[in-house]
Amino acid sequence: MGDSDRRCSSSDEADGSDARRPSTPAPDYIGAAGFVILVSIQEDQTPASSITLVVFPILLGGIFLSNVVSSVVIATNQRIASEFGALSSAAWLLTIYTLAQSASQPLYGKLSDIYGRKVCLVFCWIVFGIGCLLVAVGQSYWHLLLGRAISGIGSAGKIALTSIIVADVIPLPKVAQYRGYVNLTATIARSLGGPIGGWLAGSVGWRWPFLIQLPVALAGLALVLWKLPEPKESIIEDNAEPQPTGSKISRVDFAGAAMLIGTVLTGLLSLDFSTKYGLGLVVYCLLGAFVLSLSLFCVIEKHYAKEPILPLELVFKREVLTSYSIVCFQAAGQFGLLYTIPIYFQVIGRESIASSSSRIVPVVVGNAFGTITSQRLITKTQRYKGLTAFGNLVGLVGFSLIFLRWRGSTRWFDALLVALPGTGMGVIQSTTFIHLAASLDRSEIAIAGASWFLAQNIGVLMGASISTATINYALRHGLETLLNGIKGRDEIIRNVTSNVEYTQNLPDHLWMLVSKAYIRAIACSNILSVGCITLALVVTLTMREKPLGG
Repeated sequence: MGDSDRRCSSSDEADGSDARRPSTPAPDYIGAAGFVILVSIQEDQTPASSITLVVFPILLGGIFLSNVVSSVVIATNQRIASEFGALSSAAWLLTIYTLAQSASQPLYGKLSDIYGRKVCLVFCWIVFGIGCLLVAVGQSYWHLLLGRAISGIGSAGKIALTSIIVADVIPLPKVAQYRGYVNLTATIARSLGGPIGGWLAGSVGWRWPFLIQLPVALAGLALVLWKLPEPKESIIEDNAEPQPTGSKISRVDFAGAAMLIGTVLTGLLSLDFSTKYGLGLVVYCLLGAFVLSLSLFCVIEKHYAKEPILPLELVFKREVLTSYSIVCFQAAGQFGLLYTIPIYFQVIGRESIASSSSRIVPVVVGNAFGTITSQRLITKTQRYKGLTAFGNLVGLVGFSLIFLRWRGSTRWFDALLVALPGTGMGVIQSTTFIHLAASLDRSEIAIAGASWFLAQNIGVLMGASISTATINYALRHGLETLLNGIKGRDEIIRNVTSNVEYTQNLPDHLWMLVSKAYIRAIACSNILSVGCITLALVVTLTMREKPLGG
């Protein structure tokens, strides 16, 4: 089914004519939100825009809540872990959430095709609320980690299904506009979550930010149940006969789903462990499990699955690989930068944790600007390839200037340079999803769109892990060289590499040497970011732009 079919409903309404209306329009839009809009247009003659005003804010509320929680944990994870005597494992509050999100996100595309968007959304809201509750009342660190994993599963679906529903029900020329709203909502949530979470944790305790999520999650669940009626049927193939509800479970590719989850988890864990602890028995075992899971997944999807959870022929389409690669490389470069910003200004500028963390704000502002600007340009011009290249170029210029300028300077101009990569990322998030929506058949968008988020999460973990490992290695090597012959060198190196705040109390002559080592280490990380964005730009040149208009 082509793009013209996807736009037929809105054009018919504008005409007031039934001449061009398809003979069987109901299956054209699957999922709850699509069903609401379609029925309202055809039966009640209500404009699609008025229905969107009801449906879309509910979806944005889910996006906002998921990103607020993530930002809260980023701001408070060390305080939370310290309360349980697990400071060295504080990063797991973030890592396990990302792993659960990455492993479950690709599944929602096919599952929502089978069960409908509403059923999956209800499941996601319930699971997300349960996860927040477990974190809020947890009495051990393992309870918290379990709650974070469960929250990640729920959050993954809310995020993926929002973009899938947008692609379902919004005319293709306007998808960029609505995707822009999604990205902007996430950006605002990330901006507010950290300060609010930090303030609440410092005043009434870290559990309250999670407890507050519960009534909000219940309200969101109620709105989903109230405003998103159950679709009449799910879609197997165009023109296929509807199946009874009891037979839906037989369509689920459980074996493929299990192997996909195993592949994602073992792959990401092997990357994370190898950069943190180096190669060892655990990493080799994880790599072996990754190869085995991936091989079994390919065999199952290719030869045995009647309805593959992630069809291989879809994954290896040129358009899909192009979008996935660009957003993955961009995310890797972006999150490598986000890791280095607070460190640079805390060490080189001797700023407080709060002050150095605020240096990320220009990235967020740039991301919002790139999102809004790109969605307007795409809507106006109906083109996106040139904009994708421009977004990569903006990011490349930004990272290059950071590499050249961050040699000890903390002036306002140098601090604002981080807005350029943020702007580039905002553009890329809009254009790569549009490329998927424009290039694929409607029946493929749900699965491909859900996996697009997996590609982005892989980039995030790659950027964070590789940047961390690069800085740690380069910093230790630089300190060993620069502090050679200084009394207590080994103890200084141990303290510097384990506690950033330690550098602020060093005598000036030692601080100068340590700062030089940090500058060199961060420069190495920035080189990797430049490389990632360069790869994204190269892939962009191979993009085959598809028409949006109509």
